[in-house]
Amino acid sequence: MNTNLTKMTLAAAAAVLLATITPSHLSAQPPAQGPAPASSNANDLGVDLITAVVRNKVKETVATTNANLATNPSYRAVLSPSQQHSLPYMRLSTYLDRPNQFYANVPYHITYKVTGIKAKIAGVWVPYPFSRTLSQTINVQTTCEGWYTGKGTLALTALIERPYLEGDHSFIEDAIGFLLMNFIPDYVDSQIRGALSGMTGAVIPSSVPLPCATLGVATTAMGFSFDSIRFDPPNALQVNTAFLPKITVRVVQVKRLTVHKLTGEVVGDVVETPELEFWAGHSVTGLQMASMVEGQTWFPSVASSVPTPVPSGTGLLVLIGNLLYNGGIREDNSYATYSKATNYGNGTQTFNVMKTWFDPPLLPGGKPVKRTAPGYQITVQISVPTTLTLSR
Repeated sequence: MNTNLTKMTLAAAAAVLLATITPSHLSAQPPAQGPAPASSNANDLGVDLITAVVRNKVKETVATTNANLATNPSYRAVLSPSQQHSLPYMRLSTYLDRPNQFYANVPYHITYKVTGIKAKIAGVWVPYPFSRTLSQTINVQTTCEGWYTGKGTLALTALIERPYLEGDHSFIEDAIGFLLMNFIPDYVDSQIRGALSGMTGAVIPSSVPLPCATLGVATTAMGFSFDSIRFDPPNALQVNTAFLPKITVRVVQVKRLTVHKLTGEVVGDVVETPELEFWAGHSVTGLQMASMVEGQTWFPSVASSVPTPVPSGTGLLVLIGNLLYNGGIREDNSYATYSKATNYGNGTQTFNVMKTWFDPPLLPGGKPVKRTAPGYQITVQISVPTTLTLSR
C-alpha cells in the first residue's frame, strides 16, 4: 500500500470538502436594495386593468387556436378557457449575476377545457370520448425600472409557464390523441407568449408612462377588483443620483485559484480565457481577461473603474463578479456586500468567485455530489468620498 499516495488522496478529499463550507451569501443571490415601499399617499394602478388585459389576450389566443383546429387535417378540438387569480403581493428577484430588486406580483391560473377531440386515423375521423384539461400559470410582475436613478418608470412583464395536461394519459389518448395533446400545449404557449409580450404597453399607454420612486401593493376585503399596485412618483425635492457623491470601485487584479475534483482533474478547463462582468451597485463594466491557468494572476491593462452613487444610510454597496467562458456558455458568480458601518469597504478588498462541479456518488447507486469552491479571487480598490454630505 502506498501510504504517501493515500495521505495525499485523503488530504485532497478533505480540502474539497472544506472548500464547500463557504459563507452563506456565496450560495444565495445578491440582496435587493429597493425600491422603497410605497407611502400611504401613493398612487394606484388597479389590478383589474392587468386582469382585463390577461383575460382578453387569453380569449384572443383561444379563438385563434380553435379556428386553426377547426380546419386542421389531422386532428380537431375545441378549447374553452377560464381564469382565476390571487391577491397581489411583493416579491424580490432572485438573480445571481445582476442586482436584485423588489417587485409586485399578480398570479393568474388559466384553465383550458378541451372537448370535441378527434384524430384522423387511416383516413377516418376517430373521436376521443373524453374531455381533457390544460392548466397554465401566468405571473405578471410590476417593477419600478430605474428606481435607483431617482426617476423610475413602472413596467409590467408576464412570466408564462408552459401549459400542462392534467390527469393521467389514457390508452385511447396515447393511441389517437398523442399528436393533438402535444400540439395544443405548444401552440397555446407560443400564442400566449406573443400576445403578452408587450404587457406594459397593453396596460399603460406609451404616451403616458407612469414615473415611480417606490413600489408596493394594496389589497382590500372588498374584492380583487379593488386591489392595486401602489407607487409614489419622484417628488421635486428628490435628488437625482447623477448628482450624488460616488464610490469608485477599481478592479486591481484577478487570480485563478487551484480547484481539483477528487479524481485530481482540474475543475473547468486547464486553460481558461474568461470575461469578467463586474457590477458595483447598478453600474457594470466588462473586461476581457487573458488566457489563464491555475495560480496565474491577470492585471487589467484598460480602465477598470466603476463609479456608483453612495448608498443610503441603510443600504449596502453590493459588488457582483461574473466570469463568462466560451462566449458566455458557462458562468461562475459571487458577490460581496459592504455597509456604512464599515465605510462601504473603503480600501483594498478581495472576494472569491465560486466554481461548482459534481463528484461521483459516495456510495454505489447514489447521486453525484455537488461541490463548490473558490475558483477565482477578485481584488478591488474601493474609494469612498471623504465627506458624505448628501443622504437619501
